[in-house]
Amino acid sequence: MAAEIELDLSRHCIQTAARRRYERQVAACFRRGSDDPEHALREAEIDLLQQALETIDFGRLRGGWKPLNGGPGVRVRLAEEDGEIIVRLGGERIAAPRKR
Repeated sequence: MAAEIELDLSRHCIQTAARRRYERQVAACFRRGSDDPEHALREAEIDLLQQALETIDFGRLRGGWKPLNGGPGVRVRLAEEDGEIIVRLGGERIAAPRKR
C-alpha cells in the first residue's frame, strides 16, 4: 500500500516533522495493535517515514529549498514514486537527495 503523508512544517523543519510523525505512528501501532482498522495505513506510513529518515540527505534538501526549514503555514507532502522519495512543496515536485 503506497502512502502519501502531509507534514506540517509550521513549527519544525521537514526532518524533525518526519521523525515526530514516525514516532507517533509507531507508538499508535503498539497501543492499538493489529486489530485497528487503520493498521495497514499506519504501517505504510511508518515504512515510508523510516525509508525517508534513513535515506534522505536532509541537510542538502533544506539547503536547496528554504521553506523546508519550517515556517508559518508551510505544508509538504511526502510520497514514494517509482522507488524514489518525493517531496511536494506547493506545486513543485522535489526528488529528495539521498545520503552519500
